[in-house]
Amino acid sequence: MWRYHRDLERMITPFIRRHLAAHHWDIHALVALGYAVIYLLIVRMLAQAPWPFAYGLRVACLFLVPYRYWPALALGELLPLGYHNAQHFSDYGWAWCVVASIPPIVLGMPVVGWFRKRAALFPERRLVDISKLLYCTLILSTLWAITAYLRLFTLHLPTGSYPIPAGALFFYWINHYMVLVLFVPWVVMVRMGDNDGSWRLPTIRELALSPLARDTAITVLALVCLMALHHVATDPSKSAMLMSLFLPAAWLTLRRGWRAAVLGGTLSLISMSALVPFAWKPSAGGTFEPQVFMALAMTSLYVFGAHISAQWRLREHAQRTAQANQEAIREGLLFGEFRLQQTSQALESVVDVLRIDHANVLARFVPEAEKNHYSKEAMQLHAQVYRLAESIHPSAWRQRGLDAALGETVAQALAEAGIGYSCQTPGRGLRFLSQAAQAGLYRTACEVVAFISASPACDGVSLTIRSGRYRGVRWVALRGKATRNAAHVATALLLSQERERLAPKLGARMNSLDELRQFVRVFDGTLRFRQIPEGVGLSVLLCDGSLPSSVQTGEATPLRLWVK
Repeated sequence: MWRYHRDLERMITPFIRRHLAAHHWDIHALVALGYAVIYLLIVRMLAQAPWPFAYGLRVACLFLVPYRYWPALALGELLPLGYHNAQHFSDYGWAWCVVASIPPIVLGMPVVGWFRKRAALFPERRLVDISKLLYCTLILSTLWAITAYLRLFTLHLPTGSYPIPAGALFFYWINHYMVLVLFVPWVVMVRMGDNDGSWRLPTIRELALSPLARDTAITVLALVCLMALHHVATDPSKSAMLMSLFLPAAWLTLRRGWRAAVLGGTLSLISMSALVPFAWKPSAGGTFEPQVFMALAMTSLYVFGAHISAQWRLREHAQRTAQANQEAIREGLLFGEFRLQQTSQALESVVDVLRIDHANVLARFVPEAEKNHYSKEAMQLHAQVYRLAESIHPSAWRQRGLDAALGETVAQALAEAGIGYSCQTPGRGLRFLSQAAQAGLYRTACEVVAFISASPACDGVSLTIRSGRYRGVRWVALRGKATRNAAHVATALLLSQERERLAPKLGARMNSLDELRQFVRVFDGTLRFRQIPEGVGLSVLLCDGSLPSSVQTGEATPLRLWVK
């Protein structure tokens, strides 16, 4: 069904765009009319609200509506505002009517426009700079508070000038700031939401399994308990109960980041509003100390959540970079194996050509008495070239698979050095590994065998390989064990040359465990070396894919409060 809706939207969208281009003035008129209607509804329905929620509508329109419709917004606010103020001309005077009819949204347009265009408030389509967002909120609240305060000087009552209460400017500022700090983050999250038509309501099962929904339910339960404690608490402890209402929001922020800070702060604000009467006018009853505390608490929550989300974003970026580097290294390893395979096949072809050419030369130019001598030298040359080809890339791997290379090529090299060998593999299970993982497993097995069999007392090597799947990622574990016997040292000395050639035969080039450990990390693997009673053991775990893991960056990156 969603695919059908997307196809229908693709067909209708060009028609809508042509219609809008032909009737753009009608669209401006509709925007102005719609804004005026919504403005009147908010002003009348929330006339007794503790805060001027109409400023939330203004900032929402400034952040969500395109620039070309801003004049329509100004007109849509001027009409109802001027009509309402004209009714009080005889009560407050013409000066107040003129000044009060100036739409506050017009005063906020330059501020929001500068932050959107020049200050990079939204550095990317799905990112917002929280520090600049808070600066924008602070400037808007200050500007609108000063405007409201100056409007009081133009107010003339029938009995004389209006007596301006003490602290009126701060009252206006804290009320405007509370509205903006409550609405602006939600508006920004709507602006950064999905616009590709793929959004849908989550199902009940998805909500039940959502970690954010679970943590939100715990936060709501904690807030309800704290509100109940506030009702039964004594007067000296009520203020502590009020301040503790933001602890669940801080916990939710710590767990889920900036968006959870917005949700938790809103829930805490609603809880505190249900317990404390607020003053929204200088002459109204109530107190403004809780509003100051809430403003500081919510601002701190946003900054705290932004720091957490920014750190998560940097960590995700570092993980993606590390995974990309690992993929590049694996592709390089696979390309190197492919080149080694080509080189090995070319050397085998050279051996065949040399054998034919040598036979022709012996038949034509070498006397019968010396043919035996030259034939032995030719056979030795052919054997050396073949061993070189096998050390570069074993033919058993190309012909019968990786398990054959681990069971035959490694066994032959160890047998020539006088060392016993046994290998247990999962058989066809290795074929499900990617080519890069197979190459890494074979090279790791050769390095493990070369390392644990380096002692002259080594008389036997065993390899055990197991594979499986964890969280959708296939893994393979290799355990190598070498037994040591002091009586075998004499035999090792007799075969010292073959022992020295064991590592080159296997293609092992690493000189220490640290080098092998770094190679294993390319596959998100681990390495463990241990001493066992009968000898030594070396265990390696490789992953055919990328597992989520903590990534440590090499150098510190400046932390920017850019969040999603």
